[in-house]
Amino acid sequence: MPKDPPPVTPPMPATGSVLGDRYVVGGLLGKGGMARVYAARDRKLQREVAVKVILAESPDRDALRRFSREALATSAVQHPNVVAVFDAGEDAGRPYLVTELLHGSTLRALLQDGPLEVAVALRYARQIAAGLAAAHDKGFTHRDLKPENIFITEDGWAKILDFGLVKLNEDLHAAPMPDGSSTAGGRTLGTVGYMAPEQVRGQAVDARADIFNFGLVLYEMLAGERAFNGTTSTEMGYAILFDEAKPLPGSVPRWLRLLVEQCLSKDREARPSSAREVFEALQQRGAIKKTKRAWRIPASVPIVLLLIAAAAAVASLRVPWSKLGATPAPPPPGLTGVKPAGSVAFFPFDASGAPEFASLAEGVSDLLGRDLEGGQLHALETASVLKVFGSGKAGDLDRARLAAQQLGARYFVLGRIEEKKGKLQVEAVLHETDSTNAVTRGFGLGPPSDVLTVMRKLSDGLQGLSPTPSEFKKKLELLAWHTSYSVAALQGWLDGERFYRQLDYDKSNDAFRRAVTADTEFALAHYRLGLGTQIIQPLAAEGSFELAVRYKDRLRPSEQLLAQGELALQRGLFADADAYFLDATHKFPGEGETWRALGEYYFHHGPARGHSPQDALMPLTRALMFDPVDTEAICHLSDLALLRGERDTVASLTDRLLLLSDDPLMLAMVLRDAWAHNDQALHDKAMASIDRLNVATGKQALYLAFNTLSWLMGAPADQDLIAGKFKDRDGFQLGAITHLLHGEPEAAREIFRRASTRNPSGDTPFHALWVDSLSEFEITPAELAADRAEAERLLAAHGGNPDKLPMLRYVSGVLAVRAKDLAAATAIASELEKMTLGNSSIPEDLALALRARILQRQKNYAGALALLEKQNLRIPLRYEMHYAYWKTGEWFLRAELLEALGRPQEALPLYDALIFASFSDPIFGPIAHLHKARIYAATGDVSRAIEHYKGFTDAWKNCEGAEKPLVQAAERELTRLMGTVAAK
Repeated sequence: MPKDPPPVTPPMPATGSVLGDRYVVGGLLGKGGMARVYAARDRKLQREVAVKVILAESPDRDALRRFSREALATSAVQHPNVVAVFDAGEDAGRPYLVTELLHGSTLRALLQDGPLEVAVALRYARQIAAGLAAAHDKGFTHRDLKPENIFITEDGWAKILDFGLVKLNEDLHAAPMPDGSSTAGGRTLGTVGYMAPEQVRGQAVDARADIFNFGLVLYEMLAGERAFNGTTSTEMGYAILFDEAKPLPGSVPRWLRLLVEQCLSKDREARPSSAREVFEALQQRGAIKKTKRAWRIPASVPIVLLLIAAAAAVASLRVPWSKLGATPAPPPPGLTGVKPAGSVAFFPFDASGAPEFASLAEGVSDLLGRDLEGGQLHALETASVLKVFGSGKAGDLDRARLAAQQLGARYFVLGRIEEKKGKLQVEAVLHETDSTNAVTRGFGLGPPSDVLTVMRKLSDGLQGLSPTPSEFKKKLELLAWHTSYSVAALQGWLDGERFYRQLDYDKSNDAFRRAVTADTEFALAHYRLGLGTQIIQPLAAEGSFELAVRYKDRLRPSEQLLAQGELALQRGLFADADAYFLDATHKFPGEGETWRALGEYYFHHGPARGHSPQDALMPLTRALMFDPVDTEAICHLSDLALLRGERDTVASLTDRLLLLSDDPLMLAMVLRDAWAHNDQALHDKAMASIDRLNVATGKQALYLAFNTLSWLMGAPADQDLIAGKFKDRDGFQLGAITHLLHGEPEAAREIFRRASTRNPSGDTPFHALWVDSLSEFEITPAELAADRAEAERLLAAHGGNPDKLPMLRYVSGVLAVRAKDLAAATAIASELEKMTLGNSSIPEDLALALRARILQRQKNYAGALALLEKQNLRIPLRYEMHYAYWKTGEWFLRAELLEALGRPQEALPLYDALIFASFSDPIFGPIAHLHKARIYAATGDVSRAIEHYKGFTDAWKNCEGAEKPLVQAAERELTRLMGTVAAK
């Protein structure tokens, strides 16, 4: 018999080579027994990544497919303490994995110098346990947790590595049994010395094996040596099965020693049942009790409440940016005398004796949080504390303790404000959350005109400090520098913060204006005014951010970067904004505000640059670790999960959100909660509540509900019901959008015609032309000719409005392209090139887009895409509403060109952005689903193809006759794909 040819070893990538037509390979970062890791550049998203290339020789195709599925499934574990997985693929016969690029070192490297300090080991242990809990919630076990697979970043984050590779190791080395089954389930897999007893025996493992591995890692961090040793693999395995680890050093607290012992139990039934349970024990500084505890995180909402518990762990990552000397004060009688250090929740003070100080009583942490900067205490965000405290009465000790536990705060403060004989008196007590024991007491007394001095005295008492007069003066000047000496300015700022938390932006903006009127250089109030103004008056926010940047030295360093980012965003300088927001997270990773700002930027403006809105997932998740009841972040995470079609995640997030808020704006959340739970009765109840909404006060709630139904491809009747609530031209607009969403352009045109007759000088005639410019909807030559004539009429009527002129000219050019009048379109592009619009690049970008459409018509796809790459996309926010339609249209053009050039994977993020944009522009949503379905079908991802074909066909099932051929073709392909699934 001839011998089989020797296996061919695929070559390792060389520096400068390109993997998957996307990742440019850089230098070698490291190598192990199974993979080599290279730095790389993602050409599509223009970011630095790490690429892990597998060393296995000629893996079989089934193993490769299993690896890709496992690796990409692992990417669903979006958690700050699990390395982010971006992509997986195969190149020249070698599988590879693309992850975030980390800077720092492995835990193994840190342990070379011996054991870690207990506080440091605890910090890393909390983070590792939090990451494990997130992975276990998704159904993943690591099975090879060890110091080599834990990375410590330069900014102090612990990251768990290699979930996907463990499964690949099993697949590539599983030997077939005579009956065709695999031995993978019964092999001894893992690293000797970091195995659970059941792994040593070759038995099936579950999450409790990870708990044992975690115990081994924690033991080594505390002891500086392995729990079990041996000179051979057999000796190590024997030690794990039968020996007991040496006692940990006496410096390790007793509760922590007990917890390690529980994790290292030989009997897995005696170990903690979940990583979350271990995490709670680390947070609460106690070994796990087998009796039911009074408070624990419900398993029904794992994502959000896990982050609630994680908030305290992150507090230790804050880096003080100022150090002021202080002398500890002796403990007052009845206090513990413990020097407080950690996170603290300030609950509303009792101001019944001084009602004029209600804003200070509610937002005491707004002020004291700034004074605590650089000290051992860190104030949790006021908004989080108030949401969890709910309608509790000031001074309610039991309610405050429960709320502090839920927030993961180590301490909480209760106090009262009184006015006595014309003086302001403030006193408060800092309690331990676990025991409610009083730790310190603060007291301040002075004239109301000197409120900063009074609050500074209170702060020193709560911190247990007795500063010298010069030290006190230094800290007072620092507090005034970051806020204001003006009592009127402070009052305006605190009022503004209170109304901002209540979502009453009109009142909050008025209050912030009072603050900056009283102190024109009050940078923080300018910054907050900009944030509030851009919500309801986007065109007026730029001036506030300009003043905040002008006086930025009075902001915290992180706020300086955020203010500059917001100003760049207002001016349409997206690259600058991107740099400022990223710089803020890199320099201040321990401040939740930086992650929230980055997440909001990616969520709202990332799609404007053609990026997937899912880029917001990681920063918003991190933001929740600092403000675990941030309703805006939870809402956006729900949006992203909805776009991914993850009903369970949407359910857990919206359930939590609805517990936190009963605001009318939550109508949209109730509708998506009904979708997530497949609860028709809840949906019907929500729709019935619309009749009780006042259009004047509930208009935003109705818009959000309408747009949520657009994302869900809801029934047209539901959207018609909402549109009917608006008796003005908005009703026309919403009604037309409903028809376009469901493939009924002629019905939409009729609405636009009636609206144009009613309001001929408005924007409706322009919207009708824009719809007809879209190739997605059929149109007759006669209708197209009429549209071109109408475009010229509108240009004559609106030519005096410089804001609208470039867009009107562009639409007339697109209509010319659709009519195949390329000479006219070219002439219009030349006109656009001569136009200007403020400091934007809009006219020149429109000219490039129009020329790209001309080349597309001529089938010069590469040339068309090259023109689009030249666009500057400098769109100041004041022009954004005028150019929203153009923006989404150009995403679609770019995506179509990428598909035509055989680069469909690069088009997918653009289609994601278009589905996201359907929240405000639902026309493209169904068509984007159709394109995604075709791409997934072509790449063999049948389940996703079916999902997106259904999204399209469900939305257009009752479309008009001219659009039916498109739907019928999609239905045939859907039937075919479902048949292949059934056959399997």
